[in-house]
Amino acid sequence: MPAERSEDEMFRTDLDKVEERIKGYEALIRYLLEEYPKEALTAPQRMKELALERGFELLFHSFTDIAALLIDRFILRDPGSYEDMVDILVDEEILPPPSSSVWKEMISIYRRLTREYYRNEGATSLLSLLEQERDEFLLFPDRVRSFIRQEGL
Repeated sequence: MPAERSEDEMFRTDLDKVEERIKGYEALIRYLLEEYPKEALTAPQRMKELALERGFELLFHSFTDIAALLIDRFILRDPGSYEDMVDILVDEEILPPPSSSVWKEMISIYRRLTREYYRNEGATSLLSLLEQERDEFLLFPDRVRSFIRQEGL
């Protein structure tokens, strides 16, 4: 029979999960902002769009996984939607209030990509968001780490 883990061990495991996801997020956002534009020059247009949409989907899931881990384990609130996750991160001062519109636009684009995939219109809007809000996407990992340090987690 496996030994039960202490509360501290479980807590550490959750922090390790957050850090693991942050590192994945950082690698993905760097790729989407820096490497994808270079590589996309040689690919057929639709292939470029599909690759960008998939990368954006992975970025979205990285963001929501990190938010869910923080909210479920450390903030102890119950979001009812992706938008609620953003609002909680703002309430807890992980995200600054002005940035909530950026993350909610990300949610909106994600929904369009997954619900209206047949329209082939997502790549343009998500590329525009990534380019316009580059700093916001790049700052997210540091904001999460700062929250963890400030909370003494």
